[in-house]
Amino acid sequence: MEINSEKTGIMNWYKFLMITLFCIVTGCSSQQNAAEKTVQLEKLHELVESMNFEIRANYAAPLPSQGFQAAVNSGLLWPGNTASRINIQGTPNYLIMKGDSVKADLPYFGERQMSAPYGARDIGITFDGPARDLEVSFDKDKERYNISFSASKKTESYKINLILFPNLNASVWVNSSQRFSIGYQGNVKQIESE
Repeated sequence: MEINSEKTGIMNWYKFLMITLFCIVTGCSSQQNAAEKTVQLEKLHELVESMNFEIRANYAAPLPSQGFQAAVNSGLLWPGNTASRINIQGTPNYLIMKGDSVKADLPYFGERQMSAPYGARDIGITFDGPARDLEVSFDKDKERYNISFSASKKTESYKINLILFPNLNASVWVNSSQRFSIGYQGNVKQIESE
């Protein structure tokens, strides 16, 4: 009987030690995560205050209309892509904000509501000029920035909505006067001063 009680005591001591170690390790990691999150949030605040950043898209998310879905079903997209999520990593694309000026060159996937002019070469979302009706707000509950503005190029106008997250991920939503809507997911980074 004494041998069993001695084993039980050792097992209880072992369980207590393991639970204590688990609590210490998880407590330290949650403190580290909180500190890391605070640093990320401060970087995001600095980035938006400077209004000097660039977004590079990794994925495009077109509005899957019936016509676009038919084109996708015919096998026009490369493997691994769907009508609502297209990998564009490695393609040249950007959205740059410098103060109240904005410049973008983003690939477009989707359906046009109006035809492009004859001989058009830039079929993507491209513009370079002032960001009109610029609004910047910070959502405290979701800890992210919402930025919206209007831009235009020749006869096409755009309404752009950006969402910037503390981990420097970004979502871009583009509504056009001539095309179906499209979204992009990517990363944002500060533009180095020249």
